[in-house]
Amino acid sequence: VLVGLPATSFDPRHFDDPEIFDIGRDENPHLAFSYGAHYCVGMALARLELKVVFGSIFERFPALRLAVAPEELKLRKEIITGGF
Repeated sequence: VLVGLPATSFDPRHFDDPEIFDIGRDENPHLAFSYGAHYCVGMALARLELKVVFGSIFERFPALRLAVAPEELKLRKEIITGGF
């Protein structure tokens, strides 16, 4: 049995407007790092790495912007390479 982890974040019982990417959600019970007794021990390191990377990028390139309007981005729905 395989769990489609991306699908778990689209559950309207747990997320308001699950189809909308909202990085600022207060309640975010996603399963990216699992949960409970089986959580990923690398979770804290991964979060720290992201803070350092994005902080460094925006410090070095403060005017960095998308090349197109956000509405023009197309969501790819492939299970392995999905995203924008």
